[in-house]
Amino acid sequence: MANTDPLLRAVLAYATAPTWETARDLLARDPDHMLTDRAEQLLKATITATTVITPDNPTYTALLQDRQTFLQRARAAGIDAAWAERQTRATPVASDPLKLPDMVREWLSTPTYLDQRAFLASHQALLDPLVDRIMAALLAQLTGSENERFVRASWQWLQRARQDGLDAGWQVFCDAMGIMGDPAAAERLLQTLLDWLNTATFDDQRAFLASHPDLLNRHVDTMLEALTAQYAGQKDQERFLRASQIWLQRARQSGLDAGWQAFQIALAYDQPEAI
Repeated sequence: MANTDPLLRAVLAYATAPTWETARDLLARDPDHMLTDRAEQLLKATITATTVITPDNPTYTALLQDRQTFLQRARAAGIDAAWAERQTRATPVASDPLKLPDMVREWLSTPTYLDQRAFLASHQALLDPLVDRIMAALLAQLTGSENERFVRASWQWLQRARQDGLDAGWQVFCDAMGIMGDPAAAERLLQTLLDWLNTATFDDQRAFLASHPDLLNRHVDTMLEALTAQYAGQKDQERFLRASQIWLQRARQSGLDAGWQAFQIALAYDQPEAI
């Protein structure tokens, strides 16, 4: 039999309102009934039932809990005061929280990291704390997969951006992924690396490194790994590139002389046929 309790119908309409503006207006339309103990009890019962019926929809449950918090503040301080508090949050709030899962998927599917950065700048609803639940659920599904690192770094990006701004979040993401946030700087560093690898002799290579300490940037490791992958199957080139990476890593840790010695040992150990 259809439910005939008008207050329950009103509470359900408030809980499932498509936007926060609509939810606020529903409270304002009938405060004598909506701002009562019974209305809050009905909303709490709705949240409990939803958690049991749809345990795999944490975003919806979180939305209902947020609606409960707003109702409690409206009862304590008034609807206008509760709304003003919500509007002055430091964190952007999604106008339609139920669209957040699709927005997250679209953000994570952008073709490049720079596209991902631009998407976030134009979709700051992704900074809504509700997104934490979505990211946590995604990570649980991706444990041990090749995408786990990327999704975890993206989540860290959102959390830092929420606290300290988009630029700070971007830097956290770049650090977590081992990439350089400035494409022009990355291109210059790559060219310096190629110039270093293409010096005429090992002694020239050693002198070049001494005058280009930027090669000790840890992002060079990622570049060298990519170069090594390109020369897969070319044994001598692979050995040279690996030895050069060892050189930089040891120099970064213990100084240029220690790096030079590590490079010579690596080459002698691998016994390259023609470098």
